[in-house]
Amino acid sequence: MEALESTFTIDGLPPELQDIADSLCTDVIIPQYSRRHERAIGHYMDWREFVSSGLRIDVFVSRKFHIPPLQAVVDLAELLDVPRQNGIARLRNFIGNRPSFVSQLHECRPSWDAATGQLKYRGVVVRTIRTQGVCCKAILDWFERSGWRDVIDSPFSNQKRGRINAKNAVAQLNKGLVGFKFFVILGSKQILWR
Repeated sequence: MEALESTFTIDGLPPELQDIADSLCTDVIIPQYSRRHERAIGHYMDWREFVSSGLRIDVFVSRKFHIPPLQAVVDLAELLDVPRQNGIARLRNFIGNRPSFVSQLHECRPSWDAATGQLKYRGVVVRTIRTQGVCCKAILDWFERSGWRDVIDSPFSNQKRGRINAKNAVAQLNKGLVGFKFFVILGSKQILWR
């Protein structure tokens, strides 16, 4: 694991902003395995993937979402509701007011409208689920409620019938689907989209 340090240096960062960045590092990076972090960040990425990576949280987010390290710290501080007096706005201005990794995720995640039965990806309807697709709807409802995390627990029981329902529903969802696919993993206990 990369060493947990309370500071990092960014080339060209003025001293007063370096102090703000150091303060944010203390709030964001050091307590990296807290429940607070898991609740705030786990909604946007697979928490287990982060833990198994062995990286500091800022390094993991920077690499996963292809953003500069300082932006990762600022985005994480905003997700964790670090008090605004820490100068987050000044740091965001310094890095060029780039959209946060959370907003980038929302742009490239599917969306499911249960009322219309439409599954959209990047604003385009990629699938319409009819009323008889109860199992498909259950999976899509689960993903929509989770904010389209990469992996969800199957909404079906872990009994034989539930595992069959998961596999059949995923196969049905994937028919003609463009842009991404669903996968049943861990013996049908979880469902993944990519």
